[in-house]
Order: sequence, then C-alpha cells, then structure tokens
Amino acid sequence: MLSAKNVLLCGDAASLIDPLNGEGIGNAMLSGQLAAEQIQKSFAAQNFSAEFLRQYNQFIHQKLIPELKQKLFMQKMFNRPWLINRLVSFGASNKWFREFVGKKL
Repeated sequence: MLSAKNVLLCGDAASLIDPLNGEGIGNAMLSGQLAAEQIQKSFAAQNFSAEFLRQYNQFIHQKLIPELKQKLFMQKMFNRPWLINRLVSFGASNKWFREFVGKKL
C-alpha cells in the first residue's frame, strides 16, 4: 500500500529500492515527483481521500514496478551459483550475450 487517506509513501518508505544493487535515489526522486503531482491534484480537487490518492499507486505501478519486478527476478537467479557459473561460462564465449546482460544490469 503506497497511499491512504492523507498519506503518500515515496522512496525507501514505499520500498522502491532496487533489489539488485540497493540503490533507491532515482526511484525516490521519481516517486516524490509523482507524489507532488498527486498532491497538486488533491489540493485542486480538495480531495485527500484514500480513493482519490489511489491514483498515485497506479502511477507508481506503471512507472516503477515492472522494472523492480524484473530486477527482483534477476536477484533470485543470482542466488543460484550453478546457474551463474553456466551463464558466466556462456558469456565468456558469446559477445552478444555479455552485452545484453550488461545492459540489463
């Protein structure tokens, strides 16, 4: 839950931390910007209800959650040493694969 009546959570408070590298400043800044936009809408409408603020959740889910889910999946894969060993071996002989993985990290 990222929002409730009179409340919007951003950055670390919203658990928008990159699961691969622990960074969160970019996500914190984007979520802060989206929260500010939602707050402006709330003041314009004089509506701070949980239902109205739920729009913020939708923005976060559209902008940040898909990438965070992908990186969480990658983190889980990295916890399998046998898989990492095979990928490293494969990457040692395949330039395309190395570049592809490098862009995703």
